[in-house]
Amino acid sequence: MSPGKLALITVMQFAEGLSDRQAADAVRSRIDWKYALGLELTDSGFDCSVLSEFRGRLCEHGLANKL
Repeated sequence: MSPGKLALITVMQFAEGLSDRQAADAVRSRIDWKYALGLELTDSGFDCSVLSEFRGRLCEHGLANKL
């Protein structure tokens, strides 16, 4: 998943108050999330650990406040 899409997922996750697991499930199962992310309806999504790894990389490079 691209960094841009992961950033959008993180914003959507925050807006809805979802855990990483709930956000990953939303990417797999919710049509509105798939549409917003430009994903195919058959997209299988990703493991929820990807979100915490993404946030870790943002913090590591001092970009957390940019998001």
